[in-house]
Amino acid sequence: SLARRSFAEIWNGAAYQEARRALSAGGGCLKTCPRQNPSSINDWEAHVIRRHKDPAQILKEDEESLRRP
Repeated sequence: SLARRSFAEIWNGAAYQEARRALSAGGGCLKTCPRQNPSSINDWEAHVIRRHKDPAQILKEDEESLRRP
């Protein structure tokens, strides 16, 4: 919390240091997040932002976008 510690203390703290280490090694959320993982570039799901949409609506919008010139 920034109410208790400065940004620099939080950013340079053990938790964020470990997060940055994991990311630079290709781990952390890069390993599990389909939107940020380069190996999922060909996965359709990696390019869909759901924002509380019904899956049928997502497919409909995708089909409509493919028909546009």
